[in-house]
Amino acid sequence: MAPTLAIISPGAMGAAVARRLTTSRCTVLTDLRGRSDATRKHLISPLPESLAQDVQSTLATIEPRQNDLIYVDCNAVNPSTVKRIQTSFLQHNKSATNRVKFIDGSIIGGPPKDGYDPAFYASVDQGDEDALSHFLTLRDYGMRIIPLEGPSASIGDASSLKMCYAGISKGFLGLLMTMTLTAAQSSPATLSALLSELEYSNPRALEGIASGVIPAIPKAYRWVGEMKEIANFVDTTAEENSGRNGDNMGDIYKGFANLFGRLEDDENARNVLKDVAALAKQKTEK
Repeated sequence: MAPTLAIISPGAMGAAVARRLTTSRCTVLTDLRGRSDATRKHLISPLPESLAQDVQSTLATIEPRQNDLIYVDCNAVNPSTVKRIQTSFLQHNKSATNRVKFIDGSIIGGPPKDGYDPAFYASVDQGDEDALSHFLTLRDYGMRIIPLEGPSASIGDASSLKMCYAGISKGFLGLLMTMTLTAAQSSPATLSALLSELEYSNPRALEGIASGVIPAIPKAYRWVGEMKEIANFVDTTAEENSGRNGDNMGDIYKGFANLFGRLEDDENARNVLKDVAALAKQKTEK
């Protein structure tokens, strides 16, 4: 019998995941009260980082009526955050008849579609391997799920993976946007020379500007919280492993958070980056 799942918060990722699951005969539940017609059409998705902790704290008070439930947290938060969220569930489980078992999940990739599957990585604490095994059964319903396993695997590992991957992929895009925006605002000659040199010596960076900047602009605001989570992850991990404060290495991601937040309100910056991307595309198409 196909399983029943609930996916929280409307959006593109949740809608596509729900579509994949329902196509495979699963039942998908959500709460769309108070949502717009456009949102209802999108259905559901993972939560923005800014809302995740409050919502999960509320969910942690829900007691399953019959059997244990499994909660999979797929938000882009750092390990410390996901462990705090897990604590809310553990505290509730102490007095509950039926437990809510917690899985640390991370999504790498875009919404699923025909011919493409994002990766859902998952980790659990020792003793909850049965919950992980149950989650893995969704592979039979069109989901690409990859467990992080081994004697040291635990809650926080999947979130750590997400922080590292997003720190590279979105961080690289943030670096391209920061320096091309700065070059353009410095002078047309500086920008022209920069793009020409990238064309000659670093064509992969030029291709990243040409293909990655424009699609990123309208959704960059969603990455602000994620960049702050990565900044905290970098500094906390360094401190835990070396006893130092990380020498503020995470500050680079705070800068990217500022940039991505700026793009929501600064029309001039958006237009400059669009023009830069157009110039880069012309060079890549020669």
